[in-house]
Amino acid sequence: MTRRVDLSIGGWLGLGFGVAALLLVFLGGIGWLALERIALEAERAAERITPRAVAAQRLNAAGLRVGIAARTYALLRDDASFREYLVASTALDLALEAAGRARRSPADEAAYAPIPALILEYQRTGAALVALARKGVPEPGLRAAEAELTRTREAALGPTEAYIALQHRELDEANAQIRALRGRIQRSLVGASALAGLLFVASTLLTVRAVRGPTARMVEAARGLARGDYAPALALRASGAGEQSHNELQALSSTFGEMAFQLQVREDELRASAERLQAQHEELQAQNEELQAQHEELQAQNEQLQ
Repeated sequence: MTRRVDLSIGGWLGLGFGVAALLLVFLGGIGWLALERIALEAERAAERITPRAVAAQRLNAAGLRVGIAARTYALLRDDASFREYLVASTALDLALEAAGRARRSPADEAAYAPIPALILEYQRTGAALVALARKGVPEPGLRAAEAELTRTREAALGPTEAYIALQHRELDEANAQIRALRGRIQRSLVGASALAGLLFVASTLLTVRAVRGPTARMVEAARGLARGDYAPALALRASGAGEQSHNELQALSSTFGEMAFQLQVREDELRASAERLQAQHEELQAQNEELQAQHEELQAQNEQLQ
């Protein structure tokens, strides 16, 4: 026979709150680990992928600016255009240096490796075009330099755009991993919350059962005593006989049943005593009647004697 768990009311309440506390700690741990994982992925994207992508885009924009400034000076040949070319060339040097300092993975390093040489070649062709324009070479004589500038620009543009696309793909993959991680975390939290709710409801139901069961039996026993029926109360005594329960209400119901048993014993004793007194009363009444008959007989004899 399976033995029921015998706990006090405080024990049941402590069990329920303990389970709830453990589940809260468990949920908090899952949430903390999830936030740490998301933070690591976001940090990876922010510190590695995003700076590489931004540096590559700035390098591409600086190269385009150098080409436009060189062609503008070759066309206008004024001091403002020349100063713009110098600023653009300096910006390209800085962008190339910044892109070189960016942290890269082996795959990124392989994609970036040909870019610096192509950018420098492109910058040299731009400088050559500007130098020819400063020497006063007429426009037809600049066409070969402009064509070379276009060729080197296209040669540098392909690997640079491929490198930028690679950074965007890695950034998209990192964001996709973060979204997938968030989805898994949300599902885990929902499942853990549902489990926590079920366990808390189960512990609550067990606590209510531990309180309600003995209380209902005691109420039934009290109503039975009010009707003069000792059977429900004696059933409480029988259920708790020989067992020291930790449940306060169970122990109280067993004590209540013992009290009802003692009351029944005393009632039986009083009934037996009343029956004995009734028998003695009837016997005395019979003796009294016999004495009355004897008195009447003596009285009749006395009258006869008189």
